[in-house]
Amino acid sequence: MEPIVSPWIFYAIEILRHMQMLLSFVMMFSFFAVFFTYASEENKKQFRVACCVAIISTTLLVFIPSENTVLNMLVAQYVTPDNIQMTQENIVEFIQQISEAIKK
Repeated sequence: MEPIVSPWIFYAIEILRHMQMLLSFVMMFSFFAVFFTYASEENKKQFRVACCVAIISTTLLVFIPSENTVLNMLVAQYVTPDNIQMTQENIVEFIQQISEAIKK
């Protein structure tokens, strides 16, 4: 039997979570570098590099979805009116079988 949700999706979610942590570290480090190189006239190149790294890491951090967001998107993909109705019908049928078994 094939799984409903591919296990690779959970692996990808874990990788995204690690990427967020790494980008957070890079962003903080680059903002510190921007702060410390801003005051010095000699470090203009390092200042520009630190600014670029800060902007890129912040942008990537904003656009990489969180673990909760990915899980919500995954659930939203599988929870459809047809699936809800099918589940409801299965539950009603199961309850009817139980009540018939109790009557006997």
